[in-house]
Amino acid sequence: SYSYRISYSNFILNFKYNKDYIKNQKDVRYDSFVPGFIAEQMYEHYPVAVDLDDEGRPNDWNMKFIIPPMLALIQELNERVKSLERRS
Repeated sequence: SYSYRISYSNFILNFKYNKDYIKNQKDVRYDSFVPGFIAEQMYEHYPVAVDLDDEGRPNDWNMKFIIPPMLALIQELNERVKSLERRS
């Protein structure tokens, strides 16, 4: 069991990166909506997964700390589905 759990609510958003972040206009993400996380929002609910800048502000989310609990959640949901399938 994890001491932090990723909440389902409102973490995955569709947004456009700032043009100063993705500068290459040939990049498919340039000026396009992409799914992702907002580091500041992630920090409020799951701070262990957020890298901070030198001043202690949320800078970016870190997939090393998101993927393991995400996989644990998938495993948990898979077990629930199997259990429900056995009942029917």
